[in-house]
Amino acid sequence: MGTGTGFNAGLLAALLGQDAVTTLDLAPSLTTQAQRNLKTAGYAPTVIEADAAAGWPPGAPYDRILATFSVDSFPDAWRGQVRPEGLIVTPWYSDWTAYGMLSLAVAADGAAQGRFHPQGSYMTMRTHHPAAQTPAAPGGAARHLGSGTAARASTPPFRTCLSPWAVSGDPDTEFHLGLTVPNTSYDWDTTGEHAPIRFALYSADGSVAAVDYDGQQAHEFTVTQTGRRRLGDETEAAYARWERFGRPGVERHGLTITPDSTHRVWIDDPKQRLHAIQQPAPARDRPRQRWVTLRDTHNFRRERPGLHGIRPRVVAAIEDGRPYSPTARDAGRPAQSAVCNPRADTKVGRWPRPRCPL
Repeated sequence: MGTGTGFNAGLLAALLGQDAVTTLDLAPSLTTQAQRNLKTAGYAPTVIEADAAAGWPPGAPYDRILATFSVDSFPDAWRGQVRPEGLIVTPWYSDWTAYGMLSLAVAADGAAQGRFHPQGSYMTMRTHHPAAQTPAAPGGAARHLGSGTAARASTPPFRTCLSPWAVSGDPDTEFHLGLTVPNTSYDWDTTGEHAPIRFALYSADGSVAAVDYDGQQAHEFTVTQTGRRRLGDETEAAYARWERFGRPGVERHGLTITPDSTHRVWIDDPKQRLHAIQQPAPARDRPRQRWVTLRDTHNFRRERPGLHGIRPRVVAAIEDGRPYSPTARDAGRPAQSAVCNPRADTKVGRWPRPRCPL
Protein backbone atom coordinates (compact mmCIF):
# COMPACT_ATOMS: atom_id res chain seq x y z
CA MET A 1 0.00 0.00 0.00
CA GLY A 2 1.66 3.18 -1.20
CA THR A 3 3.86 2.54 -4.23
CA GLY A 4 6.00 5.68 -4.07
CA THR A 5 9.12 5.20 -6.17
CA GLY A 6 8.56 1.45 -6.38
CA PHE A 7 11.56 0.69 -4.17
CA ASN A 8 9.68 -1.45 -1.62
CA ALA A 9 7.85 -3.31 -4.38
CA GLY A 10 11.18 -4.01 -6.06
CA LEU A 11 12.70 -5.41 -2.86
CA LEU A 12 9.68 -7.67 -2.30
CA ALA A 13 9.73 -8.81 -5.93
CA ALA A 14 13.40 -9.76 -5.58
CA LEU A 15 12.64 -11.66 -2.37
CA LEU A 16 9.32 -13.34 -3.25
CA GLY A 17 9.07 -13.21 -7.03
CA GLN A 18 7.31 -10.49 -8.98
CA ASP A 19 4.11 -12.50 -9.42
CA ALA A 20 3.61 -12.49 -5.64
CA VAL A 21 3.66 -8.69 -5.26
CA THR A 22 0.88 -6.16 -5.86
CA THR A 23 1.39 -2.48 -5.08
CA LEU A 24 -1.18 0.34 -5.03
CA ASP A 25 -0.98 4.12 -5.15
CA LEU A 26 -3.60 6.79 -5.63
CA ALA A 27 -1.40 9.15 -7.67
CA PRO A 28 -1.09 8.20 -11.36
CA SER A 29 2.18 10.10 -11.67
CA LEU A 30 3.69 7.90 -8.95
CA THR A 31 2.48 4.61 -10.37
CA THR A 32 3.73 5.55 -13.84
CA GLN A 33 7.16 6.51 -12.55
CA ALA A 34 7.32 3.44 -10.31
CA GLN A 35 6.65 1.16 -13.27
CA ARG A 36 9.51 2.81 -15.15
CA ASN A 37 11.84 2.43 -12.17
CA LEU A 38 10.91 -1.22 -11.67
CA LYS A 39 11.31 -2.01 -15.36
CA THR A 40 14.76 -0.43 -15.32
CA ALA A 41 15.66 -2.62 -12.33
CA GLY A 42 14.39 -5.72 -14.12
CA TYR A 43 11.16 -6.30 -12.15
CA ALA A 44 7.50 -6.22 -13.14
CA PRO A 45 5.23 -6.66 -10.09
CA THR A 46 1.58 -5.68 -10.42
CA VAL A 47 1.29 -1.88 -10.09
CA ILE A 48 -2.25 -0.54 -9.66
CA GLU A 49 -3.59 3.01 -9.56
CA ALA A 50 -6.21 2.71 -6.82
CA ASP A 51 -7.29 3.95 -3.42
CA ALA A 52 -5.32 2.01 -0.82
CA ALA A 53 -8.20 2.26 1.66
CA ALA A 54 -10.21 -0.09 -0.56
CA GLY A 55 -7.35 -2.52 -1.13
CA TRP A 56 -7.33 -4.57 -4.33
CA PRO A 57 -9.93 -7.40 -4.23
CA PRO A 58 -8.86 -9.04 -7.54
CA GLY A 59 -5.56 -10.10 -5.98
CA ALA A 60 -6.97 -11.23 -2.61
CA PRO A 61 -6.48 -13.05 -0.36
CA TYR A 62 -3.01 -11.82 0.55
CA ASP A 63 -0.51 -13.25 3.01
CA ARG A 64 0.70 -9.81 4.01
CA ILE A 65 -0.38 -6.19 3.65
CA LEU A 66 2.41 -3.65 4.13
CA ALA A 67 1.48 0.03 4.29
CA THR A 68 4.09 2.73 3.72
CA PHE A 69 1.91 5.47 5.24
CA SER A 70 0.50 5.99 8.73
CA VAL A 71 -3.05 5.21 9.82
CA ASP A 72 -5.05 5.86 12.98
CA SER A 73 -7.63 3.17 12.23
CA PHE A 74 -7.91 0.28 9.81
CA PRO A 75 -10.13 0.09 6.71
CA ASP A 76 -12.36 -2.96 6.82
CA ALA A 77 -11.19 -3.93 3.34
CA TRP A 78 -7.70 -4.69 4.59
CA ARG A 79 -8.80 -7.32 7.08
CA GLY A 80 -11.22 -8.77 4.56
CA GLN A 81 -8.46 -9.23 1.98
CA VAL A 82 -5.91 -10.97 4.23
CA ARG A 83 -6.07 -14.74 4.64
CA PRO A 84 -6.40 -16.16 8.19
CA GLU A 85 -3.13 -15.86 10.14
CA GLY A 86 -1.93 -13.25 7.66
CA LEU A 87 -0.36 -9.99 8.83
CA ILE A 88 -1.00 -6.28 8.36
CA VAL A 89 2.00 -4.03 9.07
CA THR A 90 1.73 -0.25 9.08
CA PRO A 91 3.08 2.90 10.71
CA TRP A 92 0.72 4.50 13.25
CA TYR A 93 -0.26 8.07 13.97
CA SER A 94 -2.54 10.07 16.23
CA ASP A 95 -3.28 13.78 16.31
CA TRP A 96 -0.72 14.01 19.11
CA THR A 97 2.13 12.38 17.21
CA ALA A 98 3.04 10.16 14.27
CA TYR A 99 5.08 7.40 15.85
CA GLY A 100 5.17 3.62 16.11
CA MET A 101 4.68 0.57 13.94
CA LEU A 102 1.81 -1.89 14.32
CA SER A 103 1.73 -5.53 13.27
CA LEU A 104 -1.71 -7.17 13.32
CA ALA A 105 -2.48 -10.86 12.88
CA VAL A 106 -5.84 -11.46 11.20
CA ALA A 107 -8.14 -14.23 12.43
CA ALA A 108 -10.60 -16.31 10.41
CA ASP A 109 -13.58 -14.31 11.74
CA GLY A 110 -12.10 -11.02 10.55
CA ALA A 111 -10.79 -9.91 13.93
CA ALA A 112 -7.20 -8.71 14.19
CA GLN A 113 -4.79 -8.22 17.06
CA GLY A 114 -1.18 -7.20 17.56
CA ARG A 115 1.36 -5.04 19.33
CA PHE A 116 2.93 -1.69 18.58
CA HIS A 117 6.67 -1.28 18.03
CA PRO A 118 8.91 1.80 18.31
CA GLN A 119 9.90 4.04 15.40
CA GLY A 120 8.36 3.94 11.94
CA SER A 121 6.56 7.29 11.72
CA TYR A 122 5.54 8.40 8.24
CA MET A 123 3.02 10.49 6.29
CA THR A 124 -0.69 9.70 6.64
CA MET A 125 -2.96 8.01 4.12
CA ARG A 126 -4.35 10.72 1.87
CA THR A 127 -7.90 9.43 1.47
CA HIS A 128 -8.33 7.72 4.83
CA HIS A 129 -7.29 10.71 6.96
CA PRO A 130 -10.39 12.53 8.33
CA ALA A 131 -11.03 15.84 6.64
CA ALA A 132 -10.75 18.01 9.75
CA GLN A 133 -9.10 16.58 12.82
CA THR A 134 -7.84 19.87 14.26
CA PRO A 135 -8.33 23.60 13.67
CA ALA A 136 -6.64 24.92 10.57
CA ALA A 137 -4.66 27.51 12.53
CA PRO A 138 -3.87 26.06 15.95
CA GLY A 139 -1.39 28.80 16.75
CA GLY A 140 -4.09 31.39 16.19
CA ALA A 141 -6.50 29.51 18.40
CA ALA A 142 -3.86 29.43 21.11
CA ARG A 143 -3.08 33.14 20.85
CA HIS A 144 -6.72 34.22 21.09
CA LEU A 145 -6.89 32.59 24.50
CA GLY A 146 -5.23 35.67 25.97
CA SER A 147 -5.84 38.15 28.77
CA GLY A 148 -9.33 38.05 30.15
CA THR A 149 -9.62 34.37 29.29
CA ALA A 150 -10.79 33.47 32.77
CA ALA A 151 -14.01 35.38 32.19
CA ARG A 152 -14.66 33.61 28.88
CA ALA A 153 -13.45 30.14 29.79
CA SER A 154 -16.01 27.40 30.35
CA THR A 155 -14.19 26.28 33.52
CA PRO A 156 -12.16 28.26 36.07
CA PRO A 157 -8.36 28.18 35.65
CA PHE A 158 -6.59 25.61 37.80
CA ARG A 159 -3.02 24.92 38.88
CA THR A 160 -1.25 21.68 38.12
CA CYS A 161 2.19 20.23 38.79
CA LEU A 162 2.24 18.63 35.33
CA SER A 163 4.72 20.56 33.20
CA PRO A 164 3.94 21.23 29.52
CA TRP A 165 7.38 19.82 28.69
CA ALA A 166 6.43 16.52 30.33
CA VAL A 167 3.66 15.86 27.79
CA SER A 168 5.53 16.96 24.66
CA GLY A 169 8.76 15.87 23.05
CA ASP A 170 9.11 12.33 24.44
CA PRO A 171 7.93 9.70 21.90
CA ASP A 172 6.63 7.22 24.48
CA THR A 173 4.65 9.89 26.35
CA GLU A 174 3.19 11.38 23.20
CA PHE A 175 2.28 7.96 21.85
CA HIS A 176 0.31 7.05 24.98
CA LEU A 177 -1.44 10.41 25.17
CA GLY A 178 -2.36 10.14 21.51
CA LEU A 179 -4.15 6.87 22.24
CA THR A 180 -5.95 8.04 25.39
CA VAL A 181 -6.70 11.74 24.74
CA PRO A 182 -8.41 11.41 21.35
CA ASN A 183 -8.54 13.99 18.57
CA THR A 184 -6.21 16.34 20.43
CA SER A 185 -3.05 18.10 19.25
CA TYR A 186 -0.64 20.49 20.89
CA ASP A 187 1.16 23.60 19.73
CA TRP A 188 3.88 25.91 21.05
CA ASP A 189 3.41 29.64 20.48
CA THR A 190 6.25 32.09 21.13
CA THR A 191 4.73 35.09 19.33
CA GLY A 192 1.94 36.04 21.74
CA GLU A 193 1.87 39.33 23.62
CA HIS A 194 0.58 37.88 26.90
CA ALA A 195 3.41 35.44 27.65
CA PRO A 196 6.83 34.64 26.15
CA ILE A 197 5.82 30.99 25.70
CA ARG A 198 2.37 29.47 25.41
CA PHE A 199 1.63 25.75 25.29
CA ALA A 200 -1.82 24.95 23.93
CA LEU A 201 -3.91 21.82 23.51
CA TYR A 202 -6.69 21.98 20.96
CA SER A 203 -9.29 19.69 19.43
CA ALA A 204 -11.48 19.70 16.34
CA ASP A 205 -14.55 20.85 18.28
CA GLY A 206 -12.80 24.11 19.20
CA SER A 207 -11.83 23.19 22.75
CA VAL A 208 -8.54 24.73 23.87
CA ALA A 209 -6.41 24.48 27.01
CA ALA A 210 -3.39 26.74 27.43
CA VAL A 211 -0.47 27.26 29.79
CA ASP A 212 1.43 30.56 29.74
CA TYR A 213 5.07 30.30 30.78
CA ASP A 214 6.96 33.43 31.80
CA GLY A 215 10.15 31.77 32.97
CA GLN A 216 9.20 31.89 36.65
CA GLN A 217 7.11 28.76 37.14
CA ALA A 218 9.02 25.75 38.39
CA HIS A 219 6.60 23.30 39.99
CA GLU A 220 3.07 24.58 39.33
CA PHE A 221 1.44 25.86 36.16
CA THR A 222 -1.88 27.63 35.62
CA VAL A 223 -4.11 26.00 33.01
CA THR A 224 -6.88 27.96 31.31
CA GLN A 225 -9.33 26.02 29.19
CA THR A 226 -12.43 26.66 27.18
CA GLY A 227 -14.78 24.67 24.96
CA ARG A 228 -16.85 21.53 25.26
CA ARG A 229 -13.95 19.39 26.49
CA ARG A 230 -11.61 19.95 29.43
CA LEU A 231 -8.43 19.13 27.57
CA GLY A 232 -6.20 20.08 30.48
CA ASP A 233 -8.04 17.70 32.79
CA GLU A 234 -8.00 14.90 30.24
CA THR A 235 -4.27 15.25 29.65
CA GLU A 236 -3.50 15.39 33.36
CA ALA A 237 -5.54 12.24 33.96
CA ALA A 238 -4.00 10.35 31.03
CA TYR A 239 -0.46 11.28 32.07
CA ALA A 240 -1.10 10.17 35.66
CA ARG A 241 -2.41 6.83 34.41
CA TRP A 242 0.63 6.43 32.13
CA GLU A 243 2.94 6.85 35.12
CA ARG A 244 0.90 4.47 37.26
CA PHE A 245 1.55 1.84 34.60
CA GLY A 246 5.28 2.48 35.02
CA ARG A 247 5.80 4.85 32.07
CA PRO A 248 5.26 2.11 29.47
CA GLY A 249 6.99 2.34 26.13
CA VAL A 250 5.33 1.85 22.77
CA GLU A 251 6.05 -1.89 22.80
CA ARG A 252 3.77 -2.49 25.81
CA HIS A 253 0.72 -1.22 23.92
CA GLY A 254 -1.46 -3.29 21.64
CA LEU A 255 -4.59 -3.07 19.51
CA THR A 256 -7.49 -5.45 19.00
CA ILE A 257 -10.00 -4.97 16.17
CA THR A 258 -13.21 -6.95 16.58
CA PRO A 259 -15.14 -8.42 13.63
CA ASP A 260 -17.52 -5.44 13.81
CA SER A 261 -14.52 -3.05 13.40
CA THR A 262 -14.39 -1.84 17.01
CA HIS A 263 -10.83 -0.72 17.85
CA ARG A 264 -9.69 -1.53 21.40
CA VAL A 265 -6.34 -0.32 22.69
CA TRP A 266 -4.73 -2.23 25.56
CA ILE A 267 -1.54 -2.35 27.58
CA ASP A 268 0.50 -5.51 28.33
CA ASP A 269 -2.51 -7.81 27.87
CA PRO A 270 -5.64 -7.58 25.69
CA LYS A 271 -7.75 -7.90 28.84
CA GLN A 272 -6.25 -4.68 30.22
CA ARG A 273 -7.97 -2.14 28.01
CA LEU A 274 -7.03 1.53 27.85
CA HIS A 275 -10.18 3.58 27.65
CA ALA A 276 -10.05 7.05 26.15
CA ILE A 277 -10.34 9.81 28.71
CA GLN A 278 -12.93 12.43 27.80
CA GLN A 279 -14.34 14.94 30.25
CA PRO A 280 -17.03 17.44 29.30
CA ALA A 281 -16.92 20.87 30.88
CA PRO A 282 -18.65 20.83 34.30
CA ALA A 283 -20.96 23.28 36.01
CA ARG A 284 -19.18 26.35 37.39
CA ASP A 285 -20.24 25.70 40.96
CA ARG A 286 -18.32 22.44 41.27
CA PRO A 287 -16.55 22.39 44.69
CA ARG A 288 -12.79 22.77 44.65
CA GLN A 289 -10.87 19.77 45.93
CA ARG A 290 -7.27 19.26 46.93
CA TRP A 291 -5.11 16.24 47.50
CA VAL A 292 -2.06 15.61 49.64
CA THR A 293 -0.02 12.47 50.20
CA LEU A 294 0.65 11.26 53.72
CA ARG A 295 4.27 10.15 53.95
CA ASP A 296 4.17 9.39 57.69
CA THR A 297 1.99 10.15 60.69
CA HIS A 298 3.40 13.64 61.17
CA ASN A 299 4.34 15.04 57.81
CA PHE A 300 2.35 15.87 54.68
CA ARG A 301 4.39 16.31 51.51
CA ARG A 302 3.61 16.82 47.87
CA GLU A 303 5.16 14.70 45.21
CA ARG A 304 7.24 16.78 42.83
CA PRO A 305 7.74 16.03 39.13
CA GLY A 306 10.79 13.85 38.81
CA LEU A 307 10.40 12.08 42.16
CA HIS A 308 8.89 9.08 40.47
CA GLY A 309 10.15 6.58 43.05
CA ILE A 310 7.90 7.92 45.81
CA ARG A 311 5.20 5.47 46.85
CA PRO A 312 3.10 7.10 49.60
CA ARG A 313 1.43 4.69 52.01
CA VAL A 314 -1.88 6.52 52.36
CA VAL A 315 -3.71 9.10 50.30
CA ALA A 316 -5.94 11.67 51.97
CA ALA A 317 -8.29 14.00 50.14
CA ILE A 318 -9.30 17.43 51.37
CA GLU A 319 -12.55 18.85 50.07
CA ASP A 320 -13.51 22.40 51.05
CA GLY A 321 -11.11 22.21 53.99
CA ARG A 322 -12.57 19.02 55.45
CA PRO A 323 -10.23 15.99 55.49
CA TYR A 324 -11.48 12.78 53.95
CA SER A 325 -9.42 9.74 54.92
CA PRO A 326 -9.23 6.18 53.56
CA THR A 327 -11.12 3.49 55.39
CA ALA A 328 -9.38 1.17 57.83
CA ARG A 329 -9.48 -1.54 55.16
CA ASP A 330 -7.57 0.69 52.75
CA ALA A 331 -5.10 2.18 55.24
CA GLY A 332 -1.53 1.15 54.58
CA ARG A 333 -2.09 -0.05 51.04
CA PRO A 334 0.33 1.51 48.54
CA ALA A 335 -0.95 4.39 46.45
CA GLN A 336 0.87 5.11 43.21
CA SER A 337 0.86 8.72 42.13
CA ALA A 338 2.75 10.20 39.25
CA VAL A 339 2.06 13.90 38.96
CA CYS A 340 1.88 16.20 41.95
CA ASN A 341 -1.58 14.90 42.70
CA PRO A 342 -3.05 11.70 41.19
CA ARG A 343 -5.97 12.23 38.86
CA ALA A 344 -8.54 9.89 40.37
CA ASP A 345 -7.65 6.24 40.17
CA THR A 346 -5.19 5.08 42.86
CA LYS A 347 -4.59 1.81 44.66
CA VAL A 348 -6.65 2.98 47.61
CA GLY A 349 -9.81 3.41 45.61
CA ARG A 350 -11.47 5.93 43.32
CA TRP A 351 -11.49 9.39 44.82
CA PRO A 352 -13.07 12.74 43.93
CA ARG A 353 -11.34 15.06 41.52
CA PRO A 354 -7.81 15.89 42.77
CA ARG A 355 -5.83 19.07 42.43
CA CYS A 356 -2.47 20.34 43.59
CA PRO A 357 -2.56 21.70 47.17
CA LEU A 358 -3.15 25.43 47.04
